[in-house]
Amino acid sequence: GYKPPDEGPSEYQTIPLNKIEDFGVHCKQYYSLDVSYFKSKLDRRLLDSLWNKYWVNTLSSSSLLTVG
Repeated sequence: GYKPPDEGPSEYQTIPLNKIEDFGVHCKQYYSLDVSYFKSKLDRRLLDSLWNKYWVNTLSSSSLLTVG
């Protein structure tokens, strides 16, 4: 299994306290993974279509409009 590196004293908390509470004694067994994204030509067409259909709703729900 995964063995985290030995940690010395640190000036900052690397795992938020609420996550330590969520994961309990297993909090040291989690680690970050690299994530990559890709978008096909079909994905691009679908996203463009959705944007063209719903851009007014997106703009009208923007929090920038409510900031005074």
